[in-house]
Amino acid sequence: MGLIRGYQGHGIGYLGLACGFGIVIGIYLASFIGALIGLFVTMINGFKFKYFRTLFFDISDVNGKIKFTIRKFTPISQYRTIKTNFTDKEDIMISVMQLAVMWAMSIFIFAPIFFGGSAQVDLYEDNVYNFFRGIAWAIILDNLIITFLTISAHVNAKKSLRGRLKQIGREWINGKQLEDMELPPHEQLGLKTTKYDILMYEGLRFMQKLYLGFYSELLPIVEFLEGNLTKGYIRSEAPVFYTIIFYYSYINRNAEKAAYYFGEAEDDLKHDMDSDGRRVMAYYEYYILGQKEQAKKAAMDGLKVIDKFSICDEEREQERKLLEYILYEAE
Repeated sequence: MGLIRGYQGHGIGYLGLACGFGIVIGIYLASFIGALIGLFVTMINGFKFKYFRTLFFDISDVNGKIKFTIRKFTPISQYRTIKTNFTDKEDIMISVMQLAVMWAMSIFIFAPIFFGGSAQVDLYEDNVYNFFRGIAWAIILDNLIITFLTISAHVNAKKSLRGRLKQIGREWINGKQLEDMELPPHEQLGLKTTKYDILMYEGLRFMQKLYLGFYSELLPIVEFLEGNLTKGYIRSEAPVFYTIIFYYSYINRNAEKAAYYFGEAEDDLKHDMDSDGRRVMAYYEYYILGQKEQAKKAAMDGLKVIDKFSICDEEREQERKLLEYILYEAE
């Protein structure tokens, strides 16, 4: 009996290990599948593809051409598609479609594994079964979390910072100047929010004060952004890194900090051929590295694509001014 109990305990340990390993794999698969679904649903609704990234692999639209590159490892699959003229109704419809596809895949593929029972034939088959059950656990739990967050975001749209960001975006596209908008610190708004939304909102506040020339008011915003970045670089926060690099390269020239944040975002920034990425690269190369010719090339590349990138006239003109300024400085 002692020998039998010892074998069973050993088997249970392996079963737990198999399930745990399945959960780890499932977390990645949930991210990967979710990103693919988001990419598919948004693109069939008229969004423009910008990038898809998973593990070491990156597929990006670079000036209208699809480019495949090997990048730094990331365990989180990420994508970006853009469309500037969609309504709240379309936003809700896209969310419903994403949730529907996500749950359909889970029900027909993973639910039988999740709710099924082990055949209990031998230890090997139990391990395989528990590995796949761990995957199912992770994916279905991820679905529940995403469903809750999505519904909550739409229900609380008028009471959330994300809803406010969408309103700002629509007003900006429709011609209202960012500098004419009232953008107090996020704490004063009293809105429900997430860390990502706060970072994006404070990034807008940085742009507003930059456009107005209120350089002395930028440091508190930058310090807040620095203190709230996700530990470990993720591409969705690239605009925040760009803001910080630009600030420490030009406004408050701090070579040590500029180099640190550049090192974190270097892989993306060097491959970013949009006008804002080229602008940040140009200012970093000129003011921190002292490389005039490289700075001029980056600025000229940014000017070439400026009409393809900017979401509204004001942003386009401000980017143009900043790019032309660094060209003048580098002469």
